Amino acid sequence: EALLNYYYTSQSSCNLFVTSRDGHNLSAQTLWRSVPARLFCIRKLSIVLRRDKMTKRKINVGIIGTGWIGEIRAKVCASHPLVESVHIAEIDPAKLARVGEDTRAVTATTDYRDLLRRDDIDAIFVCSTPETTHYPITRDCVRARKHTLLEKPMGLALKEADEMMSLAKEAGRKLT
Repeated sequence: EALLNYYYTSQSSCNLFVTSRDGHNLSAQTLWRSVPARLFCIRKLSIVLRRDKMTKRKINVGIIGTGWIGEIRAKVCASHPLVESVHIAEIDPAKLARVGEDTRAVTATTDYRDLLRRDDIDAIFVCSTPETTHYPITRDCVRARKHTLLEKPMGLALKEADEMMSLAKEAGRKLT
């Protein structure tokens, strides 16, 4: 068991910091022997790797907002070997139809709350604009017990960020 901290640095690379539970650093080479090499790099996400679970279980991912970065996230997730299904929410019906078709989305809806009601979705990317939507949407995701990956800014006020982090901790979910 090891703690993998990795963050997105560009569209083609990510930096890795790997620490064992006892605090010893592991090399990236050691890591790649036990984890599929095509690991999707997500900025600032820390996950606990359990050798048997990481490689056997695929996840279901929701994408809220399919603007420039949201569409990229949806397409990468749709083609990733560790993603079982993609579900998208987008308020523009034309974009929803196009991205839904491109990604073979299981769910394509104009209301993000439809994704939160699905028990099979493990994690949600919040890629919505304007930035004023980040706080209420992310708060709803965490309250729905979804691991949540949020584009910056986290919120428009420090108290919003603090509340989201507290909610995630109470729910036992990752928020990044």
